[in-house]
Amino acid sequence: MVSARTLEVVRDDVSTTEWFYPQFCKMAGLDAAVLARQDRVVIELRPQAWNSFDSKRMLRR
Repeated sequence: MVSARTLEVVRDDVSTTEWFYPQFCKMAGLDAAVLARQDRVVIELRPQAWNSFDSKRMLRR
């Protein structure tokens, strides 16, 4: 299992939503107009550190 510690950036500007919503909806099979509302934001997650967990390694100790 791997997890990431992140810092977030909240994006509510028009330029971000203009490219993000169509790309996201294309991958998810949705209509971009459904997401393009004024009360929505895009949250960018920037990884700062990675944490891994190896249960087999833990059991060997």
